[in-house]
Amino acid sequence: MKTMKRILIGVVLFPVLVIAAAPDRGSSDSQAKMELTALVEAWIDAEVQSDRRALEKILHPEFLSTFASGTTLNRDAYIDFIAGLDIAPFSVRNETTRIHGDTAVVIDVSTDGRTKFTWIAVKREGRWQAIAQTFSSVRQRTMTELTEMANRYAAAWSGQDPVEFASFYSENGVLRINDGKPAVGREAVTETARSFMTAFPDMVVRLVELRQVDGHIEFHWRWTGTNTGPGGTGRAVDLNGYEQWTLDANGLILESLGHLDDAEYQRQLNAGLPGASDP
Repeated sequence: MKTMKRILIGVVLFPVLVIAAAPDRGSSDSQAKMELTALVEAWIDAEVQSDRRALEKILHPEFLSTFASGTTLNRDAYIDFIAGLDIAPFSVRNETTRIHGDTAVVIDVSTDGRTKFTWIAVKREGRWQAIAQTFSSVRQRTMTELTEMANRYAAAWSGQDPVEFASFYSENGVLRINDGKPAVGREAVTETARSFMTAFPDMVVRLVELRQVDGHIEFHWRWTGTNTGPGGTGRAVDLNGYEQWTLDANGLILESLGHLDDAEYQRQLNAGLPGASDP
């Protein structure tokens, strides 16, 4: 937790009955996650500033921290340890958060992908406190392993099985193409893939190149297909573009930001049709 700044990745994706006096579970969980986000930010600030008083408020009296080495410290020992360090601001991305009444389980990963930790919070007297955290080291994937994944991913794009394609994404993974509305979660990712596969039944995606840039993976692709699905133009497309991936500690896609030349896509899709004009 030394080189990270905890930031919950807020993701919004693609395309109640209210019973009197009954609590809205979704709303309640959303509020709890907001409170936990605030707790994380306060925790970070307290560690960076070596603020003992703030840490005593954030950490439950029975707090335990277990490091990847196997060493476990109680709250007082942990605060002493933190106070003796010169900690630069750090960041993490959230992998998942589970709310169980007045207990929350949060799994975060450092932004460099090297450290994963699980922390548990409990709510007492209306206030969340961290009661435990456990660190683990994450094995870094080689370029050979990433390339193998990218080839399987390209085959999944080409395979007319949107469920298989979505299995490359984490449970709350995000797929966004250009400035379009993002699809959040495997179900939404499945439907996005299905829309492409339906519109282009013969579509094929091929890996052109894989790059590592600023902590992300860039999956550069070539996409070909014919728009013969329902309401299609019957025109073929042949485009190049790329997706920028952020992976979780399990090698699943947390976020994919797709980039393609939409003007060229529209030109190819509508070439020769009434009202279409070539540049």
